[in-house]
Amino acid sequence: MNKTKTRNRNVAAVTVGLASLLAVSGCSHQPAENYAYACQSDLDHGDTSSVSKEAPETDSWAPGKDGVRYPVSAKFGGCQDLSSGWKVGHAHNTAGALFAATDYLAGPTKDEQKNASEEDAKSVYAAGKVRDQIIADGKKPKTPEPTGEGYVTESPGSDGSAQLRGYEIQQESADKVHVLLYGQSDSVLSGTFGLTMVWQDGDWKLDPVSADKPMELQMTTTSDPAVTWSA
Repeated sequence: MNKTKTRNRNVAAVTVGLASLLAVSGCSHQPAENYAYACQSDLDHGDTSSVSKEAPETDSWAPGKDGVRYPVSAKFGGCQDLSSGWKVGHAHNTAGALFAATDYLAGPTKDEQKNASEEDAKSVYAAGKVRDQIIADGKKPKTPEPTGEGYVTESPGSDGSAQLRGYEIQQESADKVHVLLYGQSDSVLSGTFGLTMVWQDGDWKLDPVSADKPMELQMTTTSDPAVTWSA
């Protein structure tokens, strides 16, 4: 009986020792989160709730398709480039949702989005009736842009300057973040852009308001952003 008890104690000790070793080494039987893109595994998915009061770490600022300079982060994403021009693949935290919102704005223009593939649309927009409408609209025959005398072919406001002034996190949870981005321009835009980002299929996606206006837009505002965030 004593030998049996001793063996049981030894087995229990070995079991506890192995469990401790697995915990220290980072190995576990718990499945890892299923990210949409392999590059997301290298991002920082830690708690970033502090970004509601302080701007997150930014590597650089680069001009988007609309000419506005947007933040770039190797820490929070987007880490994957789509053929349409959008960046996807973000960290599963508030900072990741914030960068997903700015990456959406920095992506293809409204006209360029008409040429985006269905796969890209599904990677950027959250599933639902509005996304289905966006995809359906993208499949309609394209009307050639008018050219010739009397038509303007260059984008207006090309001599103006625009910038992202800051933001406000209005709603924050593990799977849904509503962010209000503040933009300012001397001739192109001045106002706020409200985007609702939801975590779906392993990445942050925009939950569009409508097919024509995926985000909430208010073109005039005199208020200052809760968090200043500019290049």
